[in-house]
Amino acid sequence: MTQPAPAPLAYPTARLLLVIAVTALILFVLWFALRGPAQVSDEVYRGGVIGLLVATAAHAAGTLIGSVLAGAKGAASAYLASTAVRFVLTPVLALLVSSFLPVATKPLLVGAATGYLLILAADIGTMLKAMQRTGQATR
Repeated sequence: MTQPAPAPLAYPTARLLLVIAVTALILFVLWFALRGPAQVSDEVYRGGVIGLLVATAAHAAGTLIGSVLAGAKGAASAYLASTAVRFVLTPVLALLVSSFLPVATKPLLVGAATGYLLILAADIGTMLKAMQRTGQATR
């Protein structure tokens, strides 16, 4: 007897965008909370905030691109493509911002890298949960 095929994986655009926003908000609050006790200068603080904004924007753009690709390529392939877009877009945006704004480069790059990695970790968890719901994480 054959088993029924699992339901197709739907790209969880809204859930991914919500996770990106919540994770970014938590990172902004933590960065703000560390500012006083760590005696972070205004220049370093501003660079870190802009780096987190860059990472958040890159993740949101990648997610939206993934949602557009999902119909043609499938959700799992679209998610991989969106991750590649984020991987490229985050440093490109960070370097562009550092070229055009008077901001400390090192804090901006550290903020962008930290934001990228932590948002990606939360994002991967969200995608894996979506795959588990449809039974595709075990195939």
